Amino acid sequence: MRTALVVGLLTLLALARCEPEAGGEKHGDDSRTVDADTTKILGLRDQPQELHLLLGLGLGLGHGRCLMQTGCIAAGGFCFRDVQGVNTPDCDFRLNDRMLCGSNCKCCLNCSEENCGDSGSGTCKADCDEGEFTRENCGASPCKCCEPCEAATCAGRCVGDPDSCNPDEYVGGDCGFGSCSCCATCEAGFDCEAAGGECVNVNTPCEAGTWPNLFAGCNDGSCQCCATCNTSSECADQGNPGRCVNDDMYCSATNEYITSDPCGDDTSCFCCKTCLPDPLCEFQGGQCVNNEDQSGSCAAGYEPSECGGCNTDDCTCCVPE
Repeated sequence: MRTALVVGLLTLLALARCEPEAGGEKHGDDSRTVDADTTKILGLRDQPQELHLLLGLGLGLGHGRCLMQTGCIAAGGFCFRDVQGVNTPDCDFRLNDRMLCGSNCKCCLNCSEENCGDSGSGTCKADCDEGEFTRENCGASPCKCCEPCEAATCAGRCVGDPDSCNPDEYVGGDCGFGSCSCCATCEAGFDCEAAGGECVNVNTPCEAGTWPNLFAGCNDGSCQCCATCNTSSECADQGNPGRCVNDDMYCSATNEYITSDPCGDDTSCFCCKTCLPDPLCEFQGGQCVNNEDQSGSCAAGYEPSECGGCNTDDCTCCVPE
């Protein structure tokens, strides 16, 4: 039997060498006949898994057959040897472990197509896709049981690994069943937009030419505003904290004014501060508004105060009529 298998393999290799080239002639003896075992091997030329299994079970060629130990079989695989002239079988994993198949063979494992996991909708794969998570392997094999993430209150996208979140995303929200993380997008608040900024994850460094603006907000505390206008200590005076913006249009035309306070080294930014009433204006129930429009800066039902004032001449104290 072994002799017939050896003859079959040699015949197979000989046929591979004798295949005619384009425009050439076939070489060899057309009258040659082969026995049943050789015919079986030749019939498996295009079925590498079955051929490797046959060779591993019974063909030594001086190196000993594959041991076919139970470890590879228990994991749903089969042992094979790299044989010249025979296509390598398609495997999700090729384990070169002598405890599985011996020192001269490898264990070929393909992940099962059966469902797995607590959800009952998981699939066995070599690596999970985005939007999947894994808590266990599929039986004794190295295949991962990949179960789908399920979004619950996640306003972004669910991923199996939080490190998959982008630099402009933060981990927040609920992905329901499983061990998934919700990657939600950092969104700039009005102050951040006004400072010419955008929000990124707090662990992401700001790009060149922008700085973390601690006085401008984002939609979540896990994000930071990276802005071209960084509010200076002068503009952020605690007596009347202001904010630096990259366009004066972002200063409120109603109750803010532009000061001469610098905004760091960027001369293209403006410092906006709030119009504040003095004690007399406040006692009269007044409110301070920007007086840029001298034709009538007070709201309906209010009039300029004759004695109350504001913290700057750029604003007017308006009291009830």
